[in-house]
Amino acid sequence: MKTKELSARASLSLGAGDAFQRCITLIDLKAQHYSLPIVTFNEDHSMPNRPSPSFVAIPATADVPNTAKGDNLKILLQYLSNRMVMNGENPRDYFISVSSQKLEKLCGSRYKLVIDQAVSDGLVERNSTYSTGRVNRPPFTKSYRLAKDHRHGRSKIVPIVGAHARRRMATAYEPDPKNLKESGMHLVGHSKSFNLNDAALDSSTIGKHENRCAVARYANQQEFAKRCKNGRHHSLNTQLPARERRHLSVTRPNGCKTGVALVDVSSCQPLLLAALVAHNQRTGTPEVPLYVPRFCDLTGGWMNEVSPSIRDWISLCESGQLYLELRKITLSMEGPLTVPIELTNGRWINIDLRKKSARTFKRAVLVPIFDRIDAMLQNPIFHAIKELCPPIADYVLAAKSQHGYKAVANYCQRLESTLMVDNVIGHFMREHKQEPVQTIHDALMVSEEFEDEAKNVIRHEFESIGLKPKIKSEFPGRSCSNQPDRP
Repeated sequence: MKTKELSARASLSLGAGDAFQRCITLIDLKAQHYSLPIVTFNEDHSMPNRPSPSFVAIPATADVPNTAKGDNLKILLQYLSNRMVMNGENPRDYFISVSSQKLEKLCGSRYKLVIDQAVSDGLVERNSTYSTGRVNRPPFTKSYRLAKDHRHGRSKIVPIVGAHARRRMATAYEPDPKNLKESGMHLVGHSKSFNLNDAALDSSTIGKHENRCAVARYANQQEFAKRCKNGRHHSLNTQLPARERRHLSVTRPNGCKTGVALVDVSSCQPLLLAALVAHNQRTGTPEVPLYVPRFCDLTGGWMNEVSPSIRDWISLCESGQLYLELRKITLSMEGPLTVPIELTNGRWINIDLRKKSARTFKRAVLVPIFDRIDAMLQNPIFHAIKELCPPIADYVLAAKSQHGYKAVANYCQRLESTLMVDNVIGHFMREHKQEPVQTIHDALMVSEEFEDEAKNVIRHEFESIGLKPKIKSEFPGRSCSNQPDRP
């Protein structure tokens, strides 16, 4: 059917109708003839609402136009900036290997033109060396990094204006059911019930670039979800800066929006460490096993079979007094109490434990437990742990000596993920399937109305292995602080 015939049919059907409606009908007829999607207009003849805007965090010095071509550049810049922050001992000089498949997902089928434009504009540097794996050479892809003028760590949040780019961003990080398993997919299913309000997009209040990336992706509802080798569920909620949780709300099954509650297990890692040490004592083996004990092996009345110092340690954890007791022992020591700490940028600083407040001492306690052996043995807090509970110190040293310094952290995280992701979320799937929930490692994020029930679920799962942790709640949305993050 020709256009003139379509136009005549439209005029006959409408008679003396207004020109606008005649034009709309003609568009509909053409769409039917060529099998095109039909545009549906609002009642006031305005265009329908476009998809909600997406945002990315790019280097503050990058001048990128707000066009479709500019969208692709922005997406590429955010990906490289985020990877450069997360990888390498010297991240500002780190080349990122990116496969052609990944580039196509990020920037579309014409990704080569996008990269050429980024290099031409001085935004990106390219290492064109690559190998397909032939002639006894391992395969590796081309690599890229931000240009020198943009490797400064400062960033800004900018919008993605094109609908195609927004749809592409939504599919670039699709979840893997095989990796996440049933409980992880349940968390993904509820992720979009949690929303970040527009106030979170104010770049001036967010100090670190990786935090800006996390906020931008959360605002996009661009869900990221993956379970690591220890079973921990990593998502936008684990990446979102703690201060930005005050901008979160959650939509409940009845459609009502409410504030979020963060239900947290106090002293979770030291408590789980005690359970692992207790299991090792029960088996009577001098060596630490290379595997985490089966969950069922931790059940039963094992508390009466372990040494009194382990029971005392567990009691301090369950009452929330462990960190205070370790601080008391540490501060009673004679001589300097300085601890060398390596920052993420590779710089070393000395921390004076005498100047640490009771609130900030908690993080310092976990450092020797998960640190390298030589640094651990020089840390006064490790000697405080040995004084308070020798079996804990002996287990940590033996595990690191036999299986590497990361062994203790791996064991604790595996047991934590079994409890929080597999068991607690499994309970939600059976009993509270419609209730929005997310995990942040050893904590649950739920609606304020569901806080008490979330506490009961966590308590039930920990009690199944003989532990009775102290469980506390925070309500981030009730904070009125507008101070910026530390850079």
